[in-house]
Amino acid sequence: MSSAKKKGLNRKIIAVCGKGGAGKTAVAAMMAAAIKRLDPKSRTLLIDADPAGGLASAMGVKAHKTIGEIREGVLKQARTKDPAIKEQVARAVDYYLLDALEERDGWSLLAMGRGESAGCFCPVNNLLRDAIGTMAGDFDRVIIDGEAGIEQIMRQVMKTVDTLLVVSDSSARGMNTASLIRSLVDGKGVLSAPELLLIINRVVDNKKVRKIAAGSGFEVAALVPEDDLVGKWDASSKPLSELPPDAASMKAIDKLVKKLFTE
Repeated sequence: MSSAKKKGLNRKIIAVCGKGGAGKTAVAAMMAAAIKRLDPKSRTLLIDADPAGGLASAMGVKAHKTIGEIREGVLKQARTKDPAIKEQVARAVDYYLLDALEERDGWSLLAMGRGESAGCFCPVNNLLRDAIGTMAGDFDRVIIDGEAGIEQIMRQVMKTVDTLLVVSDSSARGMNTASLIRSLVDGKGVLSAPELLLIINRVVDNKKVRKIAAGSGFEVAALVPEDDLVGKWDASSKPLSELPPDAASMKAIDKLVKKLFTE
């Protein structure tokens, strides 16, 4: 194994976040495709943490079972007073998660979904989160596509994140959201001190965007150009992970993945 690959594998858990509509799901899907090109033997776990299931769609799959559904089943069984059944349920969680995986060549996807029960069920949530953390150890890399903001990533998916990729467009609103996310990480300790990087999406004027980025306080990991092909594929429900390698946006994501995993 090369030293470059060893270094890349150290950055194991990557979460992608940002304001709604900034393109974080497209970035996550294209990253999965770029990783597979970079290392065809790589095993990547994709976690679709958006209840709407955006990443599953962008990868061309439909989740047959979600974590939300597993949670409902566990809660139903856990309400029994029989301690033997409760213990059996706890032991079966790993099986439930494996059954929920959508497995493809080079990657597997786990959809979070949303449970129907109201109220706080912290023991069940923690049980699932710990099981997901254990499962992640069997993969080379983990990419989480989260909802807007970052607290959900921490509370419902993973205990730790190595790199947080904040996706924004060049609008004031997008950059303000990025700054808010940074303040949550820096000031409230929502995550365990991850590397914090900015991706600016749908870039038309590189010079103008670089000025905006320079005043953001972020380290900029990538400028992804405006790419009509992304919109066309999205509108026709084609998997964004299958965009051609020579697409302008995919070229930028290829460079990002090489930066994250080989430099």
